[in-house]
Amino acid sequence: ALSTFLPDAARFVQLSQAPAPLAPGQQFGVNVIFQNTGGQTWSGAHSIAVNDLSGTAVWAAQSTSVGTASSPVAPGQNATGIFSIIAPTTPGTYPLVFSIRSTSNQILASSPQMTIVVASPSGGIDNATGVVINAPTSLSAPQAGQAAATSRVTV
Repeated sequence: ALSTFLPDAARFVQLSQAPAPLAPGQQFGVNVIFQNTGGQTWSGAHSIAVNDLSGTAVWAAQSTSVGTASSPVAPGQNATGIFSIIAPTTPGTYPLVFSIRSTSNQILASSPQMTIVVASPSGGIDNATGVVINAPTSLSAPQAGQAAATSRVTV
C-alpha cells in the first residue's frame, strides 16, 4: 500500500489562548488543532498531549487519542484536542506546549510555546468589620440625617 511509503507526519494549525493572568490553581480550557500531513490515517493510536517543557512536572499529564476506527483522521484532515488545564499553585511564568505523537510515541509536530502567567492573588484584605454606633431609626424624603460608624481591618 502507498501508506507504507509515505511518512507519518503532522503540522500545527491552531491553538486557543489562555486567559492572562491566571490565579493560582485556576482551571482554563485550551483547544489545539493539528493537521494530518502524512500518508497514514490516524485511527486512535495517535495522541495529542501536554508536553511539559519545564522538566518539573508543572502540568498534569494529559492526552487524548486522535481519530477512531469508525471516525479516522485521513491525510489532509484536522484533529482537535480539547484540554482542561489547571494552573500551577505557585505564582510565576510557565511554558506550555502541546504535541501530537505517532503510534511509536514520536513527536510529529508541536504547538508554539504558550507562556502562562500565574499571578499572586490581588485586591484588598477582605476581613473588614463595621459597627453602626448611632443612626436615625427612620428618615422621610427629603430629610437628612447623620450616622456614626466604626470599621476595623485586621492585617
